[in-house]
Amino acid sequence: MSWQLNFSLGLLVLLASALVPRASASSCCGGSTSFPALMTTDSKAQFSMGLRDQWTVADAARDGQVRRRSSSSRDSIRASSLTAVAQLAEGVQSAIQIPVLSREVVAGENPGWQTDLGDVSLLGSYEFLPEKTYSPWKPRGFAYLRGVVPSGQSVYEAQDPLLSSISGQGFYSLGVGAAFVKILGLWDLNGHAEWRTLWSRRYRLEGESVLISPGPQASGSIGFGYSPNGTKVRLGLSLGPAVTGRVAFSGTRPDSEARWVWDATFSTSYLFTDEWMAAVTYRDQTLWGPARNTPLVREIGLLLQHRISL
Repeated sequence: MSWQLNFSLGLLVLLASALVPRASASSCCGGSTSFPALMTTDSKAQFSMGLRDQWTVADAARDGQVRRRSSSSRDSIRASSLTAVAQLAEGVQSAIQIPVLSREVVAGENPGWQTDLGDVSLLGSYEFLPEKTYSPWKPRGFAYLRGVVPSGQSVYEAQDPLLSSISGQGFYSLGVGAAFVKILGLWDLNGHAEWRTLWSRRYRLEGESVLISPGPQASGSIGFGYSPNGTKVRLGLSLGPAVTGRVAFSGTRPDSEARWVWDATFSTSYLFTDEWMAAVTYRDQTLWGPARNTPLVREIGLLLQHRISL
């Protein structure tokens, strides 16, 4: 399935969601510190369609030394995703995100290309710090649980030599986190932190059954936004780390080293109406902070979002 078809199908689903009747009563494959799928506006439901292009530009060694990729090698991902968030009760939300990844890997004259379903994630949240009356300092606070189903293909299952079929991590995981949002006039502040536990799983490697036990993962971010002159345009910047723990293998295979990387994300969004919003983002892992034992990526993303008011 081509990325154009993925994009078209996603757009059709998103447009269909706009016709839902109203009733009374918000990396497998590259870590990211993006804000969790939460509704931070007074909405009953929220639907988002995203498209992003990500490409690897360098590799950070275990000692932190960064080596640029040569022009003859390329590892890029084009991903489309659908995200739906619904309010179940006052302060209680649920969300689901379904990604589809198309990965291209080129080493010399040998190309590899494959499109697969990514890891599906489910999220439930509770607003433990509601902002029912104005406060000059208190933010809105959300606690959440995020579960990830390994519906994508992991590196331990890939058969092609270039590993272009990798679209997921390969493990069930459960994350617990908290997110905060505060609006101060033309400015807004946001932040989140999340800790994830991954369950061990057996894979068959080179004809041998191997128990693979991934270490915990952690990510977070802090950011701010500004709306010039109170317009419908918002400019945003966020920064945060993503840490992946050591992976242990049964038998004689050596454990893998832990990974560490920092994301710097710039965004521009435009609010067409109270119900429709579009955003462009740029993420770069080469601009800030130490990196260890990981590829470094850059990414450009597009987002179209529709909200259903209460």
